[in-house]
Amino acid sequence: GDGVGAWGQIVSVFGGLSWLTSPYAGGIIFGDFCNPIGTTMGSAVCSMIAHTAAAPAFLSSLSYLFGLILGVWGLLKIRDHVLNPSQTQVWEGFSRLLAGGAFFALPFVVEAVRSTVTPESLSGMGMIGGLFGIGTITGYNEGDLSVCGGGGDPAGLDVMMACMMKDMLGPIHSMLNFFSFTAGIVLIMIGISRLVKSAQDGARGPGGIGTFMTFLAGGSLISYNEFIRGFTTSFFNNPLTLTHATMQYTDGMSTGDAEHAHTVISAILKFMIVVGLISFVRGIFIVRNVAEGNGQASLMAGVTHMVGGALAVNLGPLLNAVQTTLGLTEYGIMFGYGIMFG
Repeated sequence: GDGVGAWGQIVSVFGGLSWLTSPYAGGIIFGDFCNPIGTTMGSAVCSMIAHTAAAPAFLSSLSYLFGLILGVWGLLKIRDHVLNPSQTQVWEGFSRLLAGGAFFALPFVVEAVRSTVTPESLSGMGMIGGLFGIGTITGYNEGDLSVCGGGGDPAGLDVMMACMMKDMLGPIHSMLNFFSFTAGIVLIMIGISRLVKSAQDGARGPGGIGTFMTFLAGGSLISYNEFIRGFTTSFFNNPLTLTHATMQYTDGMSTGDAEHAHTVISAILKFMIVVGLISFVRGIFIVRNVAEGNGQASLMAGVTHMVGGALAVNLGPLLNAVQTTLGLTEYGIMFGYGIMFG
């Protein structure tokens, strides 16, 4: 046959950058997954990502080593069971062989967990967004930012704020994607390793709620961008995050004043997106800790982080809903559709 072998299978799952250019990352940063404005803090973050991008492949290599050790250990346990059934249970050998096989097939286990956690419709939307330029945000209403990166005349505080978020939004989101993907793989590896434990370990045993949530949290971290899009659709019946701000009442303001205000609003939206993404990821970890029996974590705190994070990412649609409820649509700041980016 024309099989690519084990290494080719690893590369096919982990070698691409699809995990880095997630649907939200692609939309938020206008199709460029790491786009600093020059030799800036953003470029430092991008450089760090580039020089640690082999971490998933390293984890996959470790899983092969773990699989080999567990396979040999499992065979020895089965031999011990045959020689002395009363002292060694047959499950001890089979559980190690099962865990060893899962470690050998880690890339496929990761993909299976991701596909189980993330609905195919959301994955398909992400694929369409990447292929056909259907964005996840609706553009920003910000002024001329050519001064960013050291060009042009000295800027005011509003433009400085906008330049900072323009430089940092894409790299921070890409770094968070990298961290979440790597952490998801680690959690799945932890879940596999628990297959060799006994039922006496409680929540952390092979059939415990902690082990189940470890797999679920791993898949959720890998697919957290799609989860946020799902939350967006659930709250506002629209998978797009409305980010194009327009002040409805500008009497007495010059064109320049309105432009400066819109620039600041756009910078605040970008900052809230970053805060929301981090909060959502933290919520996944908190829910997993609750299942592990950690008394310092609460389910309400985890759910609050996830819901609050999703609302922070969708600050524009949330403010639209509040202003419509209070009857302020003619005087407030409405968020709608500007230039679509993919």
